[in-house]
Amino acid sequence: MDNNVFSKLNPIRVALWKELEQVGYERSKDDPYGTFSTGQRVTDNIFSDIISKHLIGKCLDIGCGLLSLPVYMENHPEVKFVGIDPLADTIDRKFEFIQAVAEDLPFGDEMFDSVLFATSLDHTISPELALKEACRVLKKNGKMFIWYSAHDSPHIEEKKFNTYHQWAFSDDYLKDLVTKSGFNVYEIINMGYSEHVLIGERK
Repeated sequence: MDNNVFSKLNPIRVALWKELEQVGYERSKDDPYGTFSTGQRVTDNIFSDIISKHLIGKCLDIGCGLLSLPVYMENHPEVKFVGIDPLADTIDRKFEFIQAVAEDLPFGDEMFDSVLFATSLDHTISPELALKEACRVLKKNGKMFIWYSAHDSPHIEEKKFNTYHQWAFSDDYLKDLVTKSGFNVYEIINMGYSEHVLIGERK
């Protein structure tokens, strides 16, 4: 992972991100079932079903977490998954993995048929830059999936939203951000439990 990317980003956001990443890492060790897509939560499998209608070819999982194989990958062996995450650890991942941040993806342009953020976009340093990077590496008309917690109003202040996040999204705020980043919004699906999935298509 190229640490030079941090020098190009808002230092307040970077400091918050580093603090929250450590908190999230410690939580994941204590409660992996509540943190990652293990299949133990109802929404894990709903998300897997949603993306199954669109996944083809090669998919980039941005913020894949610390699992050897998330359930949505396990359920779609026909798809070539590549994962990136700032946390590497010593996990024996059963898919191609590169340690990286969403704001500086180590791939060339238009390399993937689809990209997904599975509860990871609200953990990024800059959601706007992360989405623009996702657009860059995605092929034209390729699909993007964002699984997120939906709130009545967004939280974009330079301070923590809660113990684990510095960002919070409303549907309207995220739709606007996605559109400005080079996507058409295809659909927003309510999975229940205030968990939504935005499906976008690269323009």
